[in-house]
Amino acid sequence: MRIEFIDGLRGLMALGVVYFHYCFVFFHFIPGGFYNSCVVVCEFFVISGFVLSFRFWKNRDTELLTSSSLRRYVRLTAAPLVSILLSYLLIKVSFFYCTQIIALTRHIPESEAGFFYLLVPSLTDALHEGLWGMYFDYHQSASYSPVLWTMKWEFKGSILVAAFLALFGKVHNRWILYVIFLVISIDTLYPTFIFGVMFSDLLFSPEGRKLYESLKKQKIFTLIMLGLGIFFSIYSTDFPADIYRKLEFEFFNRNGIGIEMFYHMLASVIIMYAVVCSDTLQKFFSCKFLTKIGEYSFSLYLLHVPILCSVGGFIFLKFFNNGFDMVSCIFLGSSAAILVTIPAVYLLHHFVDMPAGKLAKYVQKKFE
Repeated sequence: MRIEFIDGLRGLMALGVVYFHYCFVFFHFIPGGFYNSCVVVCEFFVISGFVLSFRFWKNRDTELLTSSSLRRYVRLTAAPLVSILLSYLLIKVSFFYCTQIIALTRHIPESEAGFFYLLVPSLTDALHEGLWGMYFDYHQSASYSPVLWTMKWEFKGSILVAAFLALFGKVHNRWILYVIFLVISIDTLYPTFIFGVMFSDLLFSPEGRKLYESLKKQKIFTLIMLGLGIFFSIYSTDFPADIYRKLEFEFFNRNGIGIEMFYHMLASVIIMYAVVCSDTLQKFFSCKFLTKIGEYSFSLYLLHVPILCSVGGFIFLKFFNNGFDMVSCIFLGSSAAILVTIPAVYLLHHFVDMPAGKLAKYVQKKFE
């Protein structure tokens, strides 16, 4: 069962990640600093908590939790492993230009432009990262995919959702337990998953549904929450606006809570609340364009960076070395990367990600 507005929200978030990374590579010329991609990642985690739990609320069947947990590793690993091997191959044949692009667009020496892909290509290391390292031993600077820092949170967060529901899903006063867990885990990204569980609880459990129906009637409040979500999405310690400076409470530093992380988590939760409680927003996110991107979002998330740094970088440098101006090179490089990304995402989704789902179900049956 797919929930269209959730797919659409996931699709918009995937486009946000792509936009952010294109801005990062071409930082000097394209303004990408008005929001932080961490907000988008947090939204992905809220969606994961929602999707992983909504079936449970319909009949409180804990067997669903067991089967979901058994499938999760296989389901999450296949597509990232292929993307890692693709990056390994591109680096191995010297068809990777991330450092050169960043050096040119930021007007700095190449020795100062190496933020990612600081590695000597090794098939053993690539396999280790794809099968184990991205979950338990990840180092972004030495990774074959800088976006995979999220996978340890996604995998462990998935297990957390299953454990939380198995232990407390049938507890009548579980709202108290939600609050307790959120407080004790506030210095991590795990609250995003639990908020996702709470939202699915609101929509699909009988007791939650009563509260949900009353919340939906508060349309002005929902609109205010959407505005607040956008407001906190823009928060950054580098943002010059004085109004954001007033949000930097000493409480965060004393308790080891990252200020940006906190407000970006808050933004993702508030935005999800607005979408869940607004028929208008649900209708918007249910449009075919966004839901289709949401369907392919995992593959898009995994492939857009290596293709940008290879195909996009090759075209960028080709035209730059032939005397084209910087803006034209950026446009041509980005366009080429996008044109290659579209069919690549289709292939990864249909020939790796979807078969991985079937394989995960097969593995699950072997344990039954």
